Amino acid sequence: MASTIDRNELRDKIRALLNYWPDLMRLEAAMDPETDTLRVRAGQLKDFIQPSGVLEIESEVLKVIDLPAESDTVRVMRGHMNTTAANHVINTQVRSYGRWGWTNSELNLLINDAIRWLKPSAWIDALSDTFTWSADTHVVDVPAASGISRPDGNYIYQLEHLNSGDSIYYPMRGWQLIGDTLHLRSNTAVGRTLRARYCQFQAALTGDTTNLDNDDFAEAIASRTAELALISMGTNRVRYTEYSAALDDRASTADELIRMAFNLRNMAERAKEQAARPLPSGFASTYRQPRP
Repeated sequence: MASTIDRNELRDKIRALLNYWPDLMRLEAAMDPETDTLRVRAGQLKDFIQPSGVLEIESEVLKVIDLPAESDTVRVMRGHMNTTAANHVINTQVRSYGRWGWTNSELNLLINDAIRWLKPSAWIDALSDTFTWSADTHVVDVPAASGISRPDGNYIYQLEHLNSGDSIYYPMRGWQLIGDTLHLRSNTAVGRTLRARYCQFQAALTGDTTNLDNDDFAEAIASRTAELALISMGTNRVRYTEYSAALDDRASTADELIRMAFNLRNMAERAKEQAARPLPSGFASTYRQPRP
């Protein structure tokens, strides 16, 4: 990894692929969750806000209900697109989109869909804390530090036991991961100190300043997210009609939208393949018989 990249930077990459950016303004008056009017700086209301358009303030999306001809305010519906109406102080940034535009909130959800699509190609190797397998048992809970959880969590691919004679960890045979527990074929004769190697997969990004664990997959995530954004538009006829009109009849057919999405998917697949790594040999462990 040459550098780090966070969700805000990922969205910039996605918007560059979609060639679509919101218009930016500032609130001229504070808003509480009950306020249904919004005021921006003089001259910006008609230039940057569209009838039936969408606004976004911090993590809240607002739908434009009425844009009076002789007024510096716009009437809005709060908490649009399943967001939550919130307090917003004066001078907070307002992002304005056309009726078809992709808000940050929508792209954030699609980014996490793209991250799930990466599995199991995108992972980093990690080492859990050591833990104890008690005597006279064949079942033990996985170490909490490893975050093992199916289907979206991490996966143990190698279990190692400590040889007390030379203080070296050796691969352990004949174990199986079932849910969040490790199993042996029979009870252990003595207690053992173990540690687990596991694949740590990229988790969902929960904040704009949250970095990817491995930025090598940034291009794949951006291209896949842009593809999903076009697909989401194609499934909404009203939204697509507005998008087509905004292009002034330039590449405005449904077939062209499909071709654009297909090209982005190819870009995403190539980027994923270039950054992918083969899974460890012990991945998805099952019972294994020791060699004779």
